[in-house]
Amino acid sequence: MSHTVGPGPNAEMARYWGETTAPKWVRLQARLDAQLFPYGEALRQAVGGLREGQRIVDVGCGCGGTVIHNAGLVGPAGEVLGIDISGPMLARARERAGEAGLGQVSFERADAQVFRFTPGYDLVMSRFGIMFFDDPPAAFLNLRRALRPAGRIAFVCWQALRDNPWMALPADAARQCVEISRSDDPHAPGPFAFADAERVVAMLGMAGFTNITATAFHHDMELGNQTLEASVEHLIQLGPVGQAASEAAPELHDQIVVAVTEAVRPYFREGRLAIPSAAWILQATAP
Repeated sequence: MSHTVGPGPNAEMARYWGETTAPKWVRLQARLDAQLFPYGEALRQAVGGLREGQRIVDVGCGCGGTVIHNAGLVGPAGEVLGIDISGPMLARARERAGEAGLGQVSFERADAQVFRFTPGYDLVMSRFGIMFFDDPPAAFLNLRRALRPAGRIAFVCWQALRDNPWMALPADAARQCVEISRSDDPHAPGPFAFADAERVVAMLGMAGFTNITATAFHHDMELGNQTLEASVEHLIQLGPVGQAASEAAPELHDQIVVAVTEAVRPYFREGRLAIPSAAWILQATAP
């Protein structure tokens, strides 16, 4: 069953991921899956690996990369439910799961903050899909209700922008050419809403979780084996630069490319661009 995401607590995020960002992520799906795979793998290792027969919820599953990989690990006896608010991204996820013949996979277009899960899941996971809730404590409480007793939640989220040069450097460089807005609220829904790990730990506690841990994960974000120019064109489609670059006049776009290229050039070595990133891996147990 598919649930339409209409007006609700995360309506603005639904519009953003359903209209503004979705076409880009669908188009770049293969490259983004490759770039983000190490973070999902670190998450799986943190929980001790996935086992056959497990039932998993994947929050903010996007184009389905983690759902499909995890489905292969839990096998036909397991179950992976991918939930996301983006219709176009879920359409791509369904297409990929169908091509792979994965009967243990299902998808819901819904808001995980309020969706009525059937309880009993072993694990709620998310790779960078969980930082966009209007009310994170309410969302964590709802996700806890999806779990069986002693079930677990585990997710990876970004540390602060300043600790992620792969996003900060292009943004600072692009601001030399165009205006890029900054949020006055560091906790507003968005990529860096969970940068304060202590705050996230406290919210998980408020939702009733126990055995809560936050572990730093550092990794060089790899933009692929290609020319520096091609890597930069890909990079400026991501993060805070993306919308500004897409809306800029051609001459300003060219200026952005030049500025970002010079900013990241020191990280281009041996035919690849790899820039440091920093994330948190959060884990907790349901009562």
